[in-house]
Amino acid sequence: MHGSLGCIDYALLLTAVSLFWLATVCFTADGPTGRRFPLVWLAWFGLLSGIASCLELWGVAVPESDFLMTVRTLVVLGAAICLVEFWARYRERNHKPRRGALGYFALLGVYGFAVALDPSNPFRWTSVFFNALSAMLAAWTFLYAGLRAENSRYWLLGAAVACLGAGGLASIEAYGFTMRAAIDALALFGGAASLGAVLIVRACLVVALTGCIWRMSTPRQGHFSVPGLLGLLWLPVALGLLLLAGWGMTEAEGRKADQAQRRDLLMHSRMVSAALDREMVSWLGWTASDAGKVVYLNLRRRLSQVVDSDGSVSWAMLYLVQDGMMISGAASMLPGPRLPLPPGAVVDKSPDPSILEFWETGAPFVEGPIRRGGTISVTAHVPVTFSQNGGVQAALAMNTEAVNWYRRIAASRLVPIRTTLLAASLLLGFLGTLRLRSRQDTLLQASERRYRSLFGSMLEGVAYCRIIEDEDGKPVDYVFLDMNPAAETMLGKNREVLIGRTALETYPEYNDELQKWVDYFGTVAKTGRTRSTEMFYGPRERWFMVRGFSWKTGSFAISFNDITEQRKTEREHRRLALLDPLTELPNRRLFRDRLDQALARSDRTGQKCAVLYLDLNDFKAVNDNHGHAFGDVVLSEVGDRLRTCMRRSDTLARIGGDEFVAVIPEIKDFTEVAVVAGKIKHSMSRPFRFGDRVAMVGVSIGVSIYPDHGADAGTILLRADAAMYSGKGDKSRQFVMYEA
Repeated sequence: MHGSLGCIDYALLLTAVSLFWLATVCFTADGPTGRRFPLVWLAWFGLLSGIASCLELWGVAVPESDFLMTVRTLVVLGAAICLVEFWARYRERNHKPRRGALGYFALLGVYGFAVALDPSNPFRWTSVFFNALSAMLAAWTFLYAGLRAENSRYWLLGAAVACLGAGGLASIEAYGFTMRAAIDALALFGGAASLGAVLIVRACLVVALTGCIWRMSTPRQGHFSVPGLLGLLWLPVALGLLLLAGWGMTEAEGRKADQAQRRDLLMHSRMVSAALDREMVSWLGWTASDAGKVVYLNLRRRLSQVVDSDGSVSWAMLYLVQDGMMISGAASMLPGPRLPLPPGAVVDKSPDPSILEFWETGAPFVEGPIRRGGTISVTAHVPVTFSQNGGVQAALAMNTEAVNWYRRIAASRLVPIRTTLLAASLLLGFLGTLRLRSRQDTLLQASERRYRSLFGSMLEGVAYCRIIEDEDGKPVDYVFLDMNPAAETMLGKNREVLIGRTALETYPEYNDELQKWVDYFGTVAKTGRTRSTEMFYGPRERWFMVRGFSWKTGSFAISFNDITEQRKTEREHRRLALLDPLTELPNRRLFRDRLDQALARSDRTGQKCAVLYLDLNDFKAVNDNHGHAFGDVVLSEVGDRLRTCMRRSDTLARIGGDEFVAVIPEIKDFTEVAVVAGKIKHSMSRPFRFGDRVAMVGVSIGVSIYPDHGADAGTILLRADAAMYSGKGDKSRQFVMYEA
């Protein structure tokens, strides 16, 4: 008995575990398979179907209400919806409409609403159609993908076949279980063995589907390896051993419960047998003529009282075995029509050998479970009276329906089954955790590789540091944690030298300057604000653009670019913008700035300032006779000669082709101007020799005094120019002073 029952309850357990395994694998699938298919919906299908199997398993041991049956039906419908959504999402990923899915969802919604309103509605059996159609859609998805795929084609086709087979068997199961008490489904399938076979085959197909998906979502190894094979097989082996151990415990509990019920039924039957009047039993004639006798009526009434007082007993009967046939003596009301079995009626023309053996030995026993008509029942046989030779003279048969028998055994088996299911769920949860952790590790390693590749190939130097504070929380130093190759090159030190060491320890000779940077980066590490500035790096005499930012309190990162060449370029641009490229003297723009500064200083000190306007004589002839290249050489030499005539505080500038201007600040009297003008005249009196070419160039000088000859820079410069032109050609005079 318990073995046939175990075929269904343990088959339901296997089905639930296989579906939970499918959910675990699909929830944690990664790689191309996880991106190609919306496996999360297949995972939800496995989870809901597994829950439905658990509810069916519970219904085998515990009487189900209409509400629980409705819940179980709706859970099955939810699983079907998940399969359809799996199909629809795959179509969307292939740029196809999902109109068919919407119509299907509408039908399921109407059906579910009808079931929820009235569990006994006549359309409840159409769930078989929904299950079959959902399975076909999921199988079509794998088949379509397999026919188009270049890789994993055979695994996809295998998944399609497994999905179609499992869905078909699920439809058969739904036909038996949907909107029907689970224990009543046994009769529909002709017993537990037939239904158990359906469930076991379905579980095997689900395992095959799970294996195909697992194989497709597992990275391929370049070659066969025993560790790789063990990595794939450890879970099936562990699950198999766990389920095998659970099956052993369940069978042991089932046997114990079966034996306990047999003992209880025998004990009850013995008590009833002992309560019967043996003298009255001995008066029975075991023929039809006993029907009107008081003895028969009293015994029948007594047996009927036993049946009525004990709801677990279906009927009770006194019988004897005569000429190899079972003949009734007195019996309670039989179930169904509630009619008594007449005395002397032949109950069984060919009794079971166990009954014949009992008749000979008198050893009580329990017969069944056996099928009689449309019911399955269990019968206890105990002796009432014995013959002189020790055989049984009259016996009592007490019958109980197997439904309650099933339930009590199933309830006892439910404890180890639940333990096994919990252990399998924990194992699958452990698998899911491992796969998720493995996937996270893979993603983390890939991210680390990308980061290291980017970190190592950056042209910008980056260093990670941690601030060091004293007891008062003031930054006193920082330690290097990591840096990229660009930072090593820019700093001129290997990372092995810097990592783990502090800045002051690495550069003790720059203690004072580094303390400023410790305070600077300490602010960044505390506030988290990004700061940028330029820094001069003394050990290599380089300039860096430094940006400090913090990702957590107490730590900061430095990114720096070498801007030394940029600063040189900028300095050169400034030089070119403010200096004459030929003579490297200040140009007109810088001269005006210097002149404004000199006039402002004169206003503050009350001293005068002189402006000398110089124009070269006969320079056009030099260009005409020797060319402009030679003229440029002469101009450069003129700039050098004039520079030697100026004081350190004076400013000399070239503001035109052959025009120069000098500013002499803070003069006390005109003799200072005369001295400078005399030096200029003398320096220009010497010939300019370059190779075999010689040129003579003179100079005319005009002078104006601030504030005597003007109140602003423009006026002073203009009047010095006018003074110079007034003395043009008079070589006897060193300079010409402006006269109003």
